[in-house]
Amino acid sequence: MELEPCATPLLSKFPPLFYCVFGGIGGELANGPLHARILEERQSSDTDPVGMAVIIECPLPSFVDFQRIAADDGSVGVYTLNLTIAHLTPEVRLPFSGKPHRSDALAFASLPLRHEPPPTSPPSPPSLPPVLPPEPPPPPTPPPPLLTPISNAVTAAMISSPSAWSHAGVCCNSIGQALTRPLSTTNDGFSIHSGHTTDSSSQWPLYIVVDLRSQYPSGLALNELQWSVHVNGFGTYQVQGRNGAGSNWVTISTQNMNGVGSGISDGTIHTDSWSNDVRYTWYRIAITDCNNAGGRCGYASYAWQWNRI
Repeated sequence: MELEPCATPLLSKFPPLFYCVFGGIGGELANGPLHARILEERQSSDTDPVGMAVIIECPLPSFVDFQRIAADDGSVGVYTLNLTIAHLTPEVRLPFSGKPHRSDALAFASLPLRHEPPPTSPPSPPSLPPVLPPEPPPPPTPPPPLLTPISNAVTAAMISSPSAWSHAGVCCNSIGQALTRPLSTTNDGFSIHSGHTTDSSSQWPLYIVVDLRSQYPSGLALNELQWSVHVNGFGTYQVQGRNGAGSNWVTISTQNMNGVGSGISDGTIHTDSWSNDVRYTWYRIAITDCNNAGGRCGYASYAWQWNRI
């Protein structure tokens, strides 16, 4: 049994069962469910009805929905929608006739023109960063300098006792303790002293050895030696160096203090320097004579100081 469409003046007696379906080239929009109500026509309020009309009030689509489904009929600013009435569901359509010659078509005017957005162009490929020329390599790191200045590089613990150094007037218990006193020392005994012995080969050479390994494992390139001397400085001496306890000694420089005929005064600081850029872990002084052709030969010194200048 089919359920016939039903309209009533008493809306509360029946549920809403009707749909207003607006359609255009963009699709359809169904508003509902809605009530259908009866409108009676009377000559006056106290007479019987002379006619009846069935009315469904269809809410217009929102502007967004209108733009989506409307069709431009070719007139500027005029759009057309088709309206049909459905019962129970939006798919069950009822016959509907609107204005003559237009069937169920509704025209809307004075609306903003519908402009289709321009087609979206494909995204452009990502731009590549400019290719920069490779940076030049950094300059090579210079080797550590060999000529770093250093003063008073030798301590008492680095000095080995020479042969036959302890004669009259020597101040201290060790050659290291004596030699590493301040250079200004002149009144506290000598560090090395020949004792005015005859200039014979028995006391030459006199060796004084310096071992830097404990404090300077890579050695030092020393190039200056200062002596605090008595009035009778010794004569010729050699500055020697080596690396490793079993290696041969290399003579770096030969110096001369002019012996007893030097004419120097007591406490004079005598400075000898030489060219040397080699790091040695061992140094040795070899005193070879007192620069006196014969007779008694005396020399004496108070202190020394090794430097890198």
